[in-house]
Amino acid sequence: MAHRVTARAAPVADAGSVLVDCDTCVVRGPGCPDCVVTVLLGMPAPPMRIESSSVEALAVLARSGLVPPLRHDRAG
Repeated sequence: MAHRVTARAAPVADAGSVLVDCDTCVVRGPGCPDCVVTVLLGMPAPPMRIESSSVEALAVLARSGLVPPLRHDRAG
């Protein structure tokens, strides 16, 4: 059985969005194959801001099994 890496995206309070930057992700490597960012954009993905409503929509898709969850976890 493969080890699953669980992480959460770091919210950016002032923008109502989440900053996803693969270069600063602490689960980069083992978490990449099962991350929605890699599935949708490839690796390495450019840094991006994802609006909170889009993060919620991705979570619904992940819970439905249509895409893997967002595994980004910002260092620090």
